Amino acid sequence: MPLLEAASLAASASEERTDILGVRVRRTSLAQTADMVEGCIQRGERRYAVFINVYNVIQASKEAPYRQALNEADFPMADGIPLVWASRVLGQPVAGRRCGPDFLVEMNARAAGKG
Repeated sequence: MPLLEAASLAASASEERTDILGVRVRRTSLAQTADMVEGCIQRGERRYAVFINVYNVIQASKEAPYRQALNEADFPMADGIPLVWASRVLGQPVAGRRCGPDFLVEMNARAAGKG
């Protein structure tokens, strides 16, 4: 990946995230996230996604390396309504709950549509 493209992804990632007790989750919708992941796949980029729930946030508050791993994820998604509520209270609402199974269904549907 060109350096400029990597910098652009990093910049957009920080602008599109809400910090919930030290863990930064993306505010993008499921469809927007799937679009970004699909673009990474098409470009042959290696990225990683995490589905963050309240337990993960609590563990991250106790373990700095774990928090760092979550925060360095390219696609950290809020997997739980309590995180959606917290993001609203913080004034930076995430687009909604995005759990792993819903994300996989979306990605599988896209793949099936392309044969």
